[in-house]
Amino acid sequence: MIKMWENDIFDEFQRLQEELFRPRRMLIASPGKDIQPYFRSPVTELQETENALIASFDMPGVDKKDIQLNISEDGVEVKVEQKLEKETKNKEGRYYSMASRSFYRCMPLPKRINADKATAEYKDGVLRIEMPKLNKEKATKRLIVK
Repeated sequence: MIKMWENDIFDEFQRLQEELFRPRRMLIASPGKDIQPYFRSPVTELQETENALIASFDMPGVDKKDIQLNISEDGVEVKVEQKLEKETKNKEGRYYSMASRSFYRCMPLPKRINADKATAEYKDGVLRIEMPKLNKEKATKRLIVK
């Protein structure tokens, strides 16, 4: 008899192994095959205070102009796409180098927030978003059945 939790442990190991080796597989992909963009997920921390939710995303080396941030009452989406190009000239010729970096995180929030009053700051490689909680619950209306 196989216990349900044993399968879950092996599934988790399989998922971690795929996550670990995915970047390497992308580097050695066959020529001519499309490679789907690979997004890293930034380290994230969510704190709850009495009046707000505070989310922190570790994204070192990112330029704040490359950060796309979408906030709704019940979720936060952070996306970063950076493309770096450099040209070097010397007496032997020209050299071009290109690199790209991507981060993506879509995070549901445990409480509804007031997206209009949320603030965001990017400093020292950390994006910090402070989102005031909505004090009122979803409005319900009682109807009389006729």
